[in-house]
Order: sequence, then C-alpha cells, then structure tokens
Amino acid sequence: MKTGIKFKPCNVGTAEAHNRRDSAYCEAVARKFGQTYFWDGHRHLNVTWRSPSYTKPLPELLEDLKVLVKQKTGRAMQCKDVEYTDRKTGKKRKRSGSSAIREGCPPIKPDTRIEDFDLFVKWLADKGISVISIDLHHDE
Repeated sequence: MKTGIKFKPCNVGTAEAHNRRDSAYCEAVARKFGQTYFWDGHRHLNVTWRSPSYTKPLPELLEDLKVLVKQKTGRAMQCKDVEYTDRKTGKKRKRSGSSAIREGCPPIKPDTRIEDFDLFVKWLADKGISVISIDLHHDE
C-alpha cells in the first residue's frame, strides 16, 4: 500500500498550539473529545524545525501575505468559501477560498528524523513552495 501527503488549508489559529502541545490546547481537546489523541509517553520524541526566514507567528504571517496579495494584484485575497448552485444538476456546491498557508501530514516511522525531510524541502522549493516549519509528532 502506498501513502502520501494530502495538503490542506492550515488552521493558523490552532496549528502552532497543536504543534507545541500547549496545555490549554490539550485541555480543550480533552474536553471536546473526552480524551486527547496524544501518547504522553512519546511526547519527548517530538521534534520541531522552523525556517529562519519566517520568524513571525502564523496569524501574523497570514496577515502579511494578505497585504502582499493586495499590493501585487490590487485585490483582496479571497479567503472565504463560496457556495453556489450547479447549473446542470441544481445541487449546492462549495468552492474553497484561497489559502496562502497550507499544511500536510506525511506518514512517518518511529525512526524518522528532521534531516530525512531535506530532500523533500528542496523538491518543494523547486516547485516554488516555501516550507515554514516541520513538526514531527511521534506522539500521535
């Protein structure tokens, strides 16, 4: 069986708290689901790398990107999802809004290290995609 990464829009409001395993975030997850999905015994194995080019928190970075889009295109970034009716079928559909920051969750093994992602980061850079951070979660 082959696996891969599915990239999706990043929830900039909670992504960093999730990656740091903030106690308030963990308590909120436990309240919502009755328990957390983290293995506390493996939390010390988590590793984080952050690009030196991106020092701001994700919400601030997103706001900067919105300003940059406005300056370059003269239009605001279309972040909201749009609901529309398909003319042929009459069904309601949803078109996703723009998402300047995306995240992906690759499958990892217990012995996966940050250095293992160097080739992947270079490949993404060749495609014009900048990597802001890598967080290896061995506790999920």
